[in-house]
Amino acid sequence: MIVKHVKLDIVGKKFGSLTVTDKYKQTGELPNRKTSWLCVCDCGNEVWVDRNALKRRKTEFCNKCRESGVRNEKLYHIYHGIKQRCYNPNNPRYECYGGKGVVMCDEWLLGGYDAFKRWAISNGYKDGLSIDRLDSNGDYTPSNCEWVTVSENARRGDVGKVKAHTKLGYVYVIKPDGSRESITNISKFARDNNLNISNVSAAIHGRIHRIYKGYEFHSSAID
Repeated sequence: MIVKHVKLDIVGKKFGSLTVTDKYKQTGELPNRKTSWLCVCDCGNEVWVDRNALKRRKTEFCNKCRESGVRNEKLYHIYHGIKQRCYNPNNPRYECYGGKGVVMCDEWLLGGYDAFKRWAISNGYKDGLSIDRLDSNGDYTPSNCEWVTVSENARRGDVGKVKAHTKLGYVYVIKPDGSRESITNISKFARDNNLNISNVSAAIHGRIHRIYKGYEFHSSAID
C-alpha cells in the first residue's frame, strides 16, 4: 500500500480534552485516504480520531465523556456557542464576532470546555446568567469577560450597533405608517418595536427580503 504523506504538526497538541499521540493509521484509497490519530482523553481513555475532526474541533473528548451528560449542561452550550460565533462563517452571528476578528483565548480554545468551565465556576457562573465582554471589540478572555443576566447583556450589547465606519453604512427603516427612522442599534430597535432581532439583522444585511412585518429596511452599503 502506498503511504500518503502524513503531517506531524498535531503530535503532542491538545484539542479539547484530547491529546494527540504519535501513533496514526490510514484508511481508504488514494487520493481520499484518511489519517486517524490515537488520542488520549483527560479521563484516560484512548480513542482514534480523524485529523480533520481534530483540526476543525468536531471531536474534543472520548465517547465515554460524551455520554456522561456534559452535553446537557447549559454552560457547555455557552462555550460552544462562543466557538461557533467566532469560527464558523456559516453561523448567523459570525459577522458580528469572528467576522470582526473576535476570537477565543488559547486558554479556553486549547484547554477545551473543562478549562472554560473551571474559569466560569470560579468567577460566579450560575444557571440563568449570560457571558458578556467588557470591551465589546475585544476577544473572549478571562480578563475581558464576566457573567450578567440575559436582560443586562441585551442592554449592554453592541450586537447590532451600527456605526458609521462599518460596511453597513447608513441604516434606516421605513415603518408601516410610512415614517422613516435611522437605526443606530439593531437590537434596541428590534426590542422597542417587538421584532425578532435575528430577522431584523438578516433583513438589514440582505440575507432575507428587506421587508419584514411591514418594516422596510435599508442600508446605504447594500441598496
